[in-house]
Amino acid sequence: MPCRLPLIAASLAALLLTPATAAAADTLALEAPAVAVEETAVRIVARGEASPDRRLFVFTEPRASACAPTPAEQKLRPAATEHTYRYVTPPSYMDVVTPSFEDAGAQLVCAYLAVAPDELPVAIASRRITVRRPGVALSVKHRNRTLRLAGRSEIPRGAFVYVASRGKPCAPTAERMASRRGSRELLSRSVSDEFRQTLFLPPAGPRRLIACAYVSEAQDAAPDARRSLRLLRR
Repeated sequence: MPCRLPLIAASLAALLLTPATAAAADTLALEAPAVAVEETAVRIVARGEASPDRRLFVFTEPRASACAPTPAEQKLRPAATEHTYRYVTPPSYMDVVTPSFEDAGAQLVCAYLAVAPDELPVAIASRRITVRRPGVALSVKHRNRTLRLAGRSEIPRGAFVYVASRGKPCAPTAERMASRRGSRELLSRSVSDEFRQTLFLPPAGPRRLIACAYVSEAQDAAPDARRSLRLLRR
């Protein structure tokens, strides 16, 4: 039988000289819109590759200039909100959070891939989101014995319309206008996107009127849009 020792030795040498496959690198990337609208869900995606025993942390913080060095320090910030804290499944992972923001301004998203919250992360990523107020438009026109209301709102809101004897200007809020003596409510409904409605003026009452229209989160809230119209009943 021919000797196989030289062949075995050569195979072992080749195996020893072949480099081992490198472990997956720990990576983290964030996807988030540059601009968002108040009170509307924002889709934030954290994805990457990870070694075993890695945890993902995702925070948002208003008006922050930079993320804290570790997740534990970020969590201690009074204005920070934690959205994700979980182990990721190697080799690749993805996590989606959908927060909404109540106030306009800058929001900083901070994401960490770490072994423990109080240790320096193996990967960190951040994104800045500018939160703007929702777009709201409102118009009211008088035609014959009707009012023509039209507008739009990017988020759900309430629309309120009142008429009263001319003399005082429209009140600052719909609630205060509703409580004014002699005021009559013509409309109270929820609206979103584009809306139009025809309203009939009261058949009797003062000839000189003022119409007051509001779009706001609630009757007692500061309006996102307000319109007034002086009119003469025929």
